[in-house]
Parts: sequence; C-alpha cells; structure tokens
Amino acid sequence: MFKLHTIAPSFGLRNGSPFCLKLEALLTMGGYAFEPVVSRPDKMPKGKVPALEINGEIVGDTVLLQARLEDEHGAQFDAGLTRAQLAEAQAYRTLIEEHLYFGILFARWIQDGDAMRDAAFADVPRPFRGLVFRMVQKTVKRSLHGQGLGRHTADELYQLTLADLRALESRLAGNGFFFGSTLRSIDASIYGALHGLARGPFSDPLSLFVKQSEALMAYERRVDAAIFELRAKPVAVAA
Repeated sequence: MFKLHTIAPSFGLRNGSPFCLKLEALLTMGGYAFEPVVSRPDKMPKGKVPALEINGEIVGDTVLLQARLEDEHGAQFDAGLTRAQLAEAQAYRTLIEEHLYFGILFARWIQDGDAMRDAAFADVPRPFRGLVFRMVQKTVKRSLHGQGLGRHTADELYQLTLADLRALESRLAGNGFFFGSTLRSIDASIYGALHGLARGPFSDPLSLFVKQSEALMAYERRVDAAIFELRAKPVAVAA
C-alpha cells in the first residue's frame, strides 16, 4: 500500500490543496490502495506536499509521480490518446498548474489570509498561530513574485487568471470528461483546481466565477462522482 503524504482536509473540502487532491484522484483512478498521512511539507523531499511513499522511498511532484505510476506500476491513465490529444492535455495542465494555481494561491493565502491561518494552523496554539502563518505567507508572496503574477495588482492578477477559467469553461461545456466518457490524467488536474473553487466557502473572483458557471460546476460534480464511485470499488494492492 502506498502512503500519500498530504494535508488535513479543511473548509469542508475533500482536500484544500489542488495538488494533493489531484494525486488522490490519480491513485483512485489507477485502482491503487493508499493510506493518507497528514505530513509537514518541510519534511518532504521537495519541501512540499503531496508526496508518495513507494517501497520506503518518498517521492514528490505529481507529474513525476504520474510518470512513475505509469512506468513502474502499470497505470494507464492516458492509454489510447493521440499525440495531438496528449499535447492538448499538456497545454491545459500547464495552464492550470503553472498559472491558474497561483491565482488560487493568492486568493487563499493573501486575500483570505485570516481564514487560511485558522484552518491551516488550527493545531498551533493561538499565541503562535499568527507568527507561523506570517512566515508561510511571506514564502507564498515570494513564490507569487517569482512566478510573475505576484507583481501585479489584485485586479490585474484576477483578470489574467479568470481568462484561464474562461478557457476551461469553453473547453468543458458538454456532458463528459475532458476527452469524452473516460477519465484521463488531465481530469485529475482540472478537478484538483476546481473542487475548492466550486465547493469552498470563498468569495474571491475565481471562486465566484466557478460557482456561477453551469459548465464548470457540472464538470466538477461529474468528476467528483466518477472518482469516488471508483473509490467504493475493490482496489489493487500497490506493490
């Protein structure tokens, strides 16, 4: 059985981290048995979660982990897709994980900082909670600045990342998943990002856009139902 190093659920979500939820979805889609373990990001190999413990080795980064599951553990998330489809999936994955994600990061850790402080550090005694949060928030601000979106005003940042959601909305209009009736790895990436926006108690522009989008809300519900229907079935025992 794999050990999934992750964060504790918060805000009534399955998981508040898009990447932790993405990896949980991939493991479920692949039929792997796994045990979620709440872990400190700074104790992980890449200084962040999620990470996956495979035969005693802790491995980070969801893209590298997906490749490892495919190469070493028989996963076939994208079997049968054409080169053009794989290229499209890669482009949307980059849009989500290298651009939209940073808008979500800003909304949670900067705009909704007070709520994030109390949810993420609920186990830290109140006199120290603010100090720990400010240290993490400072790191988030550096990440946003280095990525580029943090150099903009809040209005400009949301203008740029709302364009990502509009692109997703246009692409996902319909009744299926990204590539029709079968879940693919790109669905795990999109679902990880949309879940918190669709179901979290947030009122930032990104959350409001998703909550008001029939296409995005319907897609998130379809993927959520499909993945957790798989969760109810017997799973393989991971080597």
